[in-house]
Amino acid sequence: MRADDIHGHARVRAASPVRIQTGENWWFPRDMANAIAAGASDLAMLDVMKIGGITGWLRAMGQAEAASLPVSSHIFVEASAHLLPVTPTAHWLEWLDLAGAVMAEPLRPMGGTVTATGPGLGIDWDEAGGEAVQRGRVDSGAAFAVSSRGKKQEEEPLMKRRQVLKLGVAATAAAFMPTRYLFAAAKYRFGFSQVTTVEPWRVQFNKDMKKEAELHPELELLIADGQDKTEKQVADVETFISQGVDVLLISPKESAGLTPVTLKAIEAKIPVIILDRNVNTDKYTQFIGGDNVVIGRAAGAYAAKVLSGGSAGIVEIWGGLGTQASHDRSNGFHENADKIAGVKFLLQQMDGDWKQAKAYDIMQTALKANEKIDLVYGHNDPMAYGAYLAAKDAGREKEMKFLGVDAIPDEGVTWVHNGQLTATFLYATPGAEGVRQGLKLMAGQTVEKKITLPTETIDASNADEILKKNGLL
Repeated sequence: MRADDIHGHARVRAASPVRIQTGENWWFPRDMANAIAAGASDLAMLDVMKIGGITGWLRAMGQAEAASLPVSSHIFVEASAHLLPVTPTAHWLEWLDLAGAVMAEPLRPMGGTVTATGPGLGIDWDEAGGEAVQRGRVDSGAAFAVSSRGKKQEEEPLMKRRQVLKLGVAATAAAFMPTRYLFAAAKYRFGFSQVTTVEPWRVQFNKDMKKEAELHPELELLIADGQDKTEKQVADVETFISQGVDVLLISPKESAGLTPVTLKAIEAKIPVIILDRNVNTDKYTQFIGGDNVVIGRAAGAYAAKVLSGGSAGIVEIWGGLGTQASHDRSNGFHENADKIAGVKFLLQQMDGDWKQAKAYDIMQTALKANEKIDLVYGHNDPMAYGAYLAAKDAGREKEMKFLGVDAIPDEGVTWVHNGQLTATFLYATPGAEGVRQGLKLMAGQTVEKKITLPTETIDASNADEILKKNGLL
């Protein structure tokens, strides 16, 4: 797994009974902030050069203390021995003596501890002695050691030596530093609390957001994975508040569960943009998302069009009983579907949690209880597809029609193209627009209280066209 795959580290951490330590490849406090927000590590091991030197280390320690994250050091013993004593969550000093041979008073571990003394870093180079030093050469033959010639002759190679050492350190740091850190630091920092990075629509959401952020070098975007847990998402938002982000973007798992911490951010004078699912307050700066009632109405009207009169047995699979989005998609659907002659809804409200596997189980229950099902309405495409797979496994998929919501090209639209779903209804991801609106706020512009993203019906009549536009056909 790559050192910068913090969400991968978070998944490993979630699955591992052993505590996970990462951090020696975190560049500057921003990488540490991203890792903490993602829940990527139980323990941190920081490299003082990569974290940004003394200043970078001290800034990172504020984050570590807020997150109660134990911190150990990675090499550079001479600097780390000074920094760990002032680190509130200090854990271990990694002992690797690389510079002792050229130090007048090298550090020595005693009784399992190392004591750093002297002003600054306490380093006094051994200019005159040491066998290793005497053999070393820099700058086309200028000796490290002081020669037996006159003092005037000694000074030039020593000066050159110091210059070469300084240039060598700078060149080494630049060689190993990611390109993005060789340029000016970001002017703004946005924090985004995402519900999960597992659901395909959420993955697309993040991709769209990152793509937009990359167009703005003045912006640093931090994304926290809530791991589909309200308590984790609340903790992520708390971290962003403590970091003092310039704009906070939240896509809540549950409306009620994220409301108190949203109000806390507002009280901290941080602009808050709510994306996709709303919270139970209107004190936020802006809401961006599709109109789920309108989407539900479109699905209900489509159901009325494809179902003939007489009788119509419908299975509705809810996304989340605790989310406003699910209630809106249901309410809009019923506005039109309830008018279908002979309509009958075959299941009580059953929460599929937006997951394909849960929808599969719900559909199995519906199939066992009902000999005739005419249409399945899933509150998102994965659940509609899960229901289709359950019907297929029962040999009944051709008896009914399947409607979903989201219309991601390589998911819902592809399933329509394959004849597995009858139709899907676009629920555009709001991430890119959220970034644009946040930058407007930073520029001192006024933003609308609510931005509603448009929807579209995709069925066999236009699915191929959309796939071609996205290079999938």
